[in-house]
Amino acid sequence: MQNKSGTPNSLLDIWRELEEVRLAARSKAQGGDKASDTLLGYVSSMMDLALYPIDSTIYSKVDERDGTAMTPAGYPWLVSATEGNVRQLVCMATGAVALKTIEQLTAEFSLVPVSLPEIYRPDVRLSPAQLDDKYSDGSAPSHPFFTSLQWRYHVAQNRTIYGYWEWLSQQLHFLSAAEAA
Repeated sequence: MQNKSGTPNSLLDIWRELEEVRLAARSKAQGGDKASDTLLGYVSSMMDLALYPIDSTIYSKVDERDGTAMTPAGYPWLVSATEGNVRQLVCMATGAVALKTIEQLTAEFSLVPVSLPEIYRPDVRLSPAQLDDKYSDGSAPSHPFFTSLQWRYHVAQNRTIYGYWEWLSQQLHFLSAAEAA
């Protein structure tokens, strides 16, 4: 989708356009229009799948407060549930929980990491085997910042041929080097 000037819309603009379509379809579907009922289901599921789907990882751009606890900017958050335009997030490092609207997510979170939080900086010096030793707990291997789900996505997209721990080490080094530049 593009705006009138021909430039791509922001994610929030796309969400708003889809929400308008969903509301119009819901109104017609309530009046018995079967095609609108089908469209309503399609648009609703597309919005849930395409915009911050369950199990996706996003990164905070601002400090997040959960009661009295504070999670610093840059930490990874997992989308654990969706309900309309609200997403439930769980911080993968602290366990903090937050409910955010799509509008808040587009303003306060990034789809890609913009910095490596201080807590993960020592991991840059670790080898893939050392990262495995530090973060493996007998279940599926996963680092809180770059998850195995993200790695599987990169494998499926043919963006890497490395195993998880090698890929993780590479990602940590890339992010660290980009920050130093």
